[in-house]
Amino acid sequence: MRHWLHRISHHADTSWPLLERGFLTIGFSDFAYSEFLSKDWDNFEQTIQDVWGGYLPRTRYNLWRFLHEMRKDDLVLVPGWGTYSVYVIKGDAEPIGNIDVSDLRTWNDITVKKYPYGYNDEPALCKGEDEDHIDLGFFRQVELYRMGSEDGPEAKDISRYDYADSALTARMKMRQTNADISDLENNITRLLEAYRRGVPPNLHARIMEEMQEKTLELIHDELDPDKFESLINWYFKRVGASKVDMPSKNESDKEGDADIIATFEPIKVLVYVQAKFHDPDGQTNEWAVEQISAYVDHRDNAQEHDGYARASWVVSTCKDFTDECKKMAQKEGIILINGQEFARMLIDAGLDGLDTAF
Repeated sequence: MRHWLHRISHHADTSWPLLERGFLTIGFSDFAYSEFLSKDWDNFEQTIQDVWGGYLPRTRYNLWRFLHEMRKDDLVLVPGWGTYSVYVIKGDAEPIGNIDVSDLRTWNDITVKKYPYGYNDEPALCKGEDEDHIDLGFFRQVELYRMGSEDGPEAKDISRYDYADSALTARMKMRQTNADISDLENNITRLLEAYRRGVPPNLHARIMEEMQEKTLELIHDELDPDKFESLINWYFKRVGASKVDMPSKNESDKEGDADIIATFEPIKVLVYVQAKFHDPDGQTNEWAVEQISAYVDHRDNAQEHDGYARASWVVSTCKDFTDECKKMAQKEGIILINGQEFARMLIDAGLDGLDTAF
């Protein structure tokens, strides 16, 4: 699969409405007949010269790419005004006369219709009663690319300011109609994922993304389960907890388990935490939810936190939780925090005095 950039400027008043219908277009209406599509490069150039009296424009490369190099399932980035959209090519190139233009109107609300034109009176497009010729020769069927899954958000009208890095921005400033930008595949993939998550990939976000991965790696390599609990204890003190307790592992009359209880006195909030020091590439299961849920329910029944709102967390060094764990957490109202998210929370809180945690 290749990645392309295709600019719409030629007859934009008609080309954009066609794109809304799923038709990506290009000019050269003088050659809009089926036989032209089968020509190899030499005959392609010779035909252009024959029709245009020996003239061979540099823009012929744009047409060749559109007709012969683009392929079904390739991605096409189409720049707009301060935005860009990404489409998937769904079909081969076809002459413009194969488009159904019923009810199609230009931006100026002028009717678009077909009429015989050019080589062998092949159908071309025109607008208005005066049959004003529209120099569009070929099209490819496209549909908006969906991010993440078939039901994911469409890659439509994405802000260039928020979701285009310097390399892609520079490429969108090119003057030619189209170009192969497959060398930017990783950039585009990263930018679309950022758009899907709603997090612009600015410098802060890039630094945070790299720092959190390294931080999680260091947590796993340098700590053990007890030190991980101490790190969470330190975190709560860092963000303003009035008191942080670490209940005894063998306290009497105990049901379930909580490793940390943080009290935020001014706002009357208690946060109960079950800490799991698990393999970053593994998953934490529902047992963690069962432990913290049973512990908090027991204290509810004993009325040990009257007057305080409470929150229950499972904080794990894993990167994900099992589906059963997620379902149970949602049912019980328990917040799941994976290793990457906790690493980001540490970085946001600031790391001054971190060594005092141990």
